[in-house]
Amino acid sequence: MAGVVVGIFASNQGGIRKPALESARAVIDHGLEGDASARHKRTPGRALCLYSAELYESLRADGIELDAGDLAENLLLSGIDFGRLSVGDRLQVGESVTIELSEVRVPCATLAPLDGRLPQALVGRSGFLAFVRSEGSIRVGDAVRQM
Repeated sequence: MAGVVVGIFASNQGGIRKPALESARAVIDHGLEGDASARHKRTPGRALCLYSAELYESLRADGIELDAGDLAENLLLSGIDFGRLSVGDRLQVGESVTIELSEVRVPCATLAPLDGRLPQALVGRSGFLAFVRSEGSIRVGDAVRQM
């Protein structure tokens, strides 16, 4: 299964609606440099949040209009079938970064202000939280493959 990084998002403020970056450094235990979310949670398995670009398309088809980064993801991937991924799977991102999926991202009430239907609409088609297993730079356009 191969895909591509179509968006990178981080905010030193944390929260939803993260701004887009062209590149970032992924750091073991802390996620992306400059992103407050992983620092506040202090949980290595929650270092990164991943969603699929196809999820955004599906939500738009359901009448929920969002911009990339609105779901507080750090990495937005295209071409990866999230339905075929499982906790424990590893992904190679670019040339040097390896991440390991640690848990399914459970939709939370924090997303409700974006659209009241959103927490329920994400049930069963959410993203993943992940560990950073090997550090390095990630850029928009980097290849992503399951290991």
